[in-house]
Amino acid sequence: MSYQTIMFLMLVIFGSLCATAFSTCSNPTVTPSRITWALDYTGLLYSGYFCVTVQANDLTWSFEDSSVANIAVFTFPSGLGTNPCQPSTPVPGYNATCQYNTAGIPAGILGCYTTTFSVGNKLTSSFNQSTLKLAHGVSSCFAQNISLQACSSPTPNTVLVNPSSGVYHTQANFQCSHGSTLFNMDGTTGNTATKCLATAEWENEKIVQCWSAPTATLIGNNTICAGNIATFQCTASGGVPSLDRVEIYFNNQKQMLVGNTWTSNPLSSSNNGDIVQCRAINSYTAMQEYTNLGRDSKTLIVHCKHKIFQCLYSICL
Repeated sequence: MSYQTIMFLMLVIFGSLCATAFSTCSNPTVTPSRITWALDYTGLLYSGYFCVTVQANDLTWSFEDSSVANIAVFTFPSGLGTNPCQPSTPVPGYNATCQYNTAGIPAGILGCYTTTFSVGNKLTSSFNQSTLKLAHGVSSCFAQNISLQACSSPTPNTVLVNPSSGVYHTQANFQCSHGSTLFNMDGTTGNTATKCLATAEWENEKIVQCWSAPTATLIGNNTICAGNIATFQCTASGGVPSLDRVEIYFNNQKQMLVGNTWTSNPLSSSNNGDIVQCRAINSYTAMQEYTNLGRDSKTLIVHCKHKIFQCLYSICL
């Protein structure tokens, strides 16, 4: 097989792959892909892109209510394929665009459409479960059911929003309960101001959290006979973000733990009044301004043998 023949076959295969890789009416590229929109939304709804391998035909957007009655219809005549995307009849409160391109496309493709549909009228609750359709000639390219929702509270990360419900562009604020602070998930300070987006989500709702300290609990008997040892456990629960570790401090000195347990050296009367503290550490309590949170402590009471019967074999030093 000659070099020229091989190159010709490669070009044919490449052209065929390019043609099949392009979006068609039966499989257009439509953005966005979601069906949910905020109540009272106005603006661009969907944009579509597809290519044709046959003669261009009329392009039609149809917006129908839940009873399949037409709300708005835009038809872009094709001029029998000679000049597609002829102007359509305007519809007050709605808009559609159509562009047909034949430049820079692979062999086997006659042309490609780029088209959009927008709403100028607010999508109130009466438009819920309406349907937007796109057709090329008699071929259906796209049909999307539209679900309308309010922005709501709390967010997926359980952050409260005030007001608790909103429509498109409603201004609101994130709120954290007493004892917690608004942060972004990356540890930077969160912005309390937000607004209802087209997606029926609050702006930044996926990245903000109300950070709080874990509840620390120090377990152990703080009444000790002189000469004996003390054993304490540090446990923790709750908190946002999740717990990183627990630590035990004796007289403000960090101690070595076995698991979450600390065992002291033999204690003397001089240790009477000393402090044992359990500290629960997460990303919140690790910050300098919040290190005083997530703590539990006990004050040691060290008795001499003449004060407590159980200390008969201990010596007060």
